[in-house]
Amino acid sequence: MKKIIMAALISALVLTGCSSEPENGVPGQKQMDRDLTSVQQTLADYVAEKNNQAKAWIQVPDTNIDDPIFQADDNLYWLRRDENGSYSVWGVYFADYECSLGEELSRNTVIYGHSSLNDETEGKKFTELKKLNLQDFAKDHRYFLFATGSEEYVATIFSVGYWAASAQYLYADPSDAAFEELLKDAADHSIYNYGVEVGSEDHIITLSTCTGNDQERFVVMARLDSEYTGQSGSLEINPTPKGA
Repeated sequence: MKKIIMAALISALVLTGCSSEPENGVPGQKQMDRDLTSVQQTLADYVAEKNNQAKAWIQVPDTNIDDPIFQADDNLYWLRRDENGSYSVWGVYFADYECSLGEELSRNTVIYGHSSLNDETEGKKFTELKKLNLQDFAKDHRYFLFATGSEEYVATIFSVGYWAASAQYLYADPSDAAFEELLKDAADHSIYNYGVEVGSEDHIITLSTCTGNDQERFVVMARLDSEYTGQSGSLEINPTPKGA
């Protein structure tokens, strides 16, 4: 059933288009505390004042990605609906129906969103996620913020790259062995070597969006932390990243 639903989703997606201040784009703890509080409060305000169906919030610094995340009992309901349930070619950000967004998250929280099909870096929804293809931008933007109704997280990026549309990153709660394989594949697919350690005890978030090739997706993966613990400075390019 999962493969049938994902096939329908993929087909539909193809039709769219310790200082207080950050250093090299990396936040200090005081700054991060302020950012986290802001994102958590933004979600709470949105649920109370606009739409109580929102389950989470995502904010990617220096992009227009600062929006609620929805979820339904399948991966088709929110595909072509805006936050009010009306038809929209751009849809909303939505979590895979198998993911848990409660007090205990799934091992892999998978979030979908539309984007331009031409790998542009300016535009609606996850289009601007592709700014991470640009080395200078990626170097200075190694985290994003994610909040549910009960928790808030710093998502420390460890992989950015292109995957086959039906790859194993789609699964919310892989076994230990499958999760270890996924992490290895994430490193192999990444355009950059982030130097962020991720293990079997960690929880991750995966952002998936379309590209100009209906057989591949642009995928960003990050470890969910309570504070930023990644690297700063130069970002090494992976000379032989795997593609779709």
